[in-house]
Amino acid sequence: MSRCFPTPRFFVQDQLLPYWLECSKCHKFRKYDSEPMKVISTSDIEKFVCSDCDLPEDRLATDARHPNWILSAAVAPLLHNSPSIYYLRDHYYLDEVGVSPAVANFPTDITVPSSSFMAPFHIPEEPMAFCVRPDVMEYDEMKRFPQYSAEPIIYLGLRNLVITLWNMNPFEYLSFDRCKNHVISRGLCRVWQIQELKKIYDYLNVKSIVNIGLINVPTPVETRTKFLNSLQRSPNVLIIGAGISGLAAARQLRALGSKVTILEAKDVLGGRMQARFHRFDRVLGVFLNFILQDDLKLGIPVGCGAQLITGMMNNPIVVMCHQANIAYRPLHRECAMMDSGTGKVLDHKVCAMNLISTIFSNFFRVAMFLM
Repeated sequence: MSRCFPTPRFFVQDQLLPYWLECSKCHKFRKYDSEPMKVISTSDIEKFVCSDCDLPEDRLATDARHPNWILSAAVAPLLHNSPSIYYLRDHYYLDEVGVSPAVANFPTDITVPSSSFMAPFHIPEEPMAFCVRPDVMEYDEMKRFPQYSAEPIIYLGLRNLVITLWNMNPFEYLSFDRCKNHVISRGLCRVWQIQELKKIYDYLNVKSIVNIGLINVPTPVETRTKFLNSLQRSPNVLIIGAGISGLAAARQLRALGSKVTILEAKDVLGGRMQARFHRFDRVLGVFLNFILQDDLKLGIPVGCGAQLITGMMNNPIVVMCHQANIAYRPLHRECAMMDSGTGKVLDHKVCAMNLISTIFSNFFRVAMFLM
């Protein structure tokens, strides 16, 4: 699906220019010799090793690392076989979201484990919360990357790529190297795109759009060493409250290299996610303290903590439930009746009998009042 009129310049950029790959050993960009019109894959990028790592990098590739190099490009480079095709193929023109419509062979019939609770991009027919417009830069993005505000196609392609890779597998930390290996485009534009991808990747991490929830966040070796050797100069952050927001903020700041201290008045963590109640044990003759979600002072369970999650799609709490393999029960129109003793859902026949009994009881009460 394309809206742009085909031109010779676009054909040369999209189909004929050679690929430039980064050596996995020396990290220098080299021209990749391949058959004309052949499209490389992610595995080709991961396994690429140059013939002689001692040779200096080509001057053309070195110049392409400069941020303003893209101003000399004839047309904007589009990504080949971008994973974002999985979400966008049926709803957007690919060339308007930074993807080449001529090389769009990413499979859309694969099984994505997060498809039931994560949808990263806005679908006009299905509005939902916590999603982004794949064809438009948001306000914060234009403030951070003003150079793309006039022509955002390149930025949109790279940003959508990173968000897609995270949403396809929110159970593992999304590294920059994995994102880099999925950037497939021809010519020296790819060298420049890799430099810009790092800025976009860092921005999405700071905004907590990717790499959120209960995952192990590795600290880069250089960041850890710099942090340990210069604690005096590292920012010290004090967070008041060890609720879910405070803990999440501390984790994010610590991952970015800050020294974080959390102050909590209570002796338990979690804030409103936890509730305390006391129960007298007749055998021991003492009061026992429990940390539960319910309060039994009235004889029946009364929810005191976080009991309901409003909205399941793109909800960070639901994402954490899946990451921790914690089961939850979606609520529908019907309201299940729970047994206060066992905590299990009652059989629907018992619920029906209780409902009929309640109706008759109310009927006789009203009838006696009228008499």
